[in-house]
Amino acid sequence: MLPHRLRYPTKSLRFGVSDTGRKAKDLLCKNHTLQDEIASLRLEIDAVKNQKQEKEKKYFEDTETLQKAMKLKEEILTEETMFQYTGQLNVLRAENAMLDSELENNKQSKQVPETEVESDRSRLAAATPDRGQGQTSQRPGTCLPESKRREVMLAGPNEVRCD
Repeated sequence: MLPHRLRYPTKSLRFGVSDTGRKAKDLLCKNHTLQDEIASLRLEIDAVKNQKQEKEKKYFEDTETLQKAMKLKEEILTEETMFQYTGQLNVLRAENAMLDSELENNKQSKQVPETEVESDRSRLAAATPDRGQGQTSQRPGTCLPESKRREVMLAGPNEVRCD
């Protein structure tokens, strides 16, 4: 007689098919689950990439803003420094002009007495008789009027001025 398996082959085939079908369904479910996970992970990766791009964009904008601010502050500092140096330069120019004027006044004030002294000497020489002609020398200031003689006596012989 034939063994039981051979006599009822459909029953064992049915069990094999149902096991295979169940395994196929399980694999199909796992496949869908994995595909869903992959899709979810791809979305997450895209979200992270977008966040990264947004952060980079923000950092670039911040960097540009900081560079502009630094440039503006540098320009302001340069202008302030130039203003300060211009003020100092103007003060020094004014001081230089004042000192030049003072120097010129000093030169002129020294020239006036020198020319007066030369004039006084020539007038004195013309007014005093020559010593070689035998006249006795007079005391300083005797050729002057009385008011000038007093001046000479008070001021001293080195400061004699005949007008």
